[in-house]
Amino acid sequence: MTIHRPSDLIPSRAVPADFILVIQSDIMSPASSSVDSSDTSLSDRMDEWISRQHTMLVVAQETQLQSDQHKIVENDAEINVNYYVLYTPPMGRGCKLLPKHRGPYQVRGRKQSIYFIEDVVLGKQIITHVHNLRLYLQSYSS
Repeated sequence: MTIHRPSDLIPSRAVPADFILVIQSDIMSPASSSVDSSDTSLSDRMDEWISRQHTMLVVAQETQLQSDQHKIVENDAEINVNYYVLYTPPMGRGCKLLPKHRGPYQVRGRKQSIYFIEDVVLGKQIITHVHNLRLYLQSYSS
């Protein structure tokens, strides 16, 4: 079976050797290339493509890191023991009409980024990560 173009390939009559010929001669060679693809082995062509892909991934990772820097939110306010906080339970999508943050809670203890908080009203104690906490800023009206 002689294949001149990839559109000439009929899957019901194809054998694996035909696929290799199509890949090597038509698909893998650049459209504007003046180099004869029959001079290049398939493994050399794949090595070249993998090298190009690796370069693109490295550039993409650097660009992604630069674009993600503005989205990193660091906790500027230090949450100490006896501070009041609002707690955001780590659950799935809840009712959109209810507030996301609950509280106030009082911080009873801390171990690195894990906080022990207590509900001021009910006295219920919760162990949570700092990402689930927001500093409670109470405004007093005069």
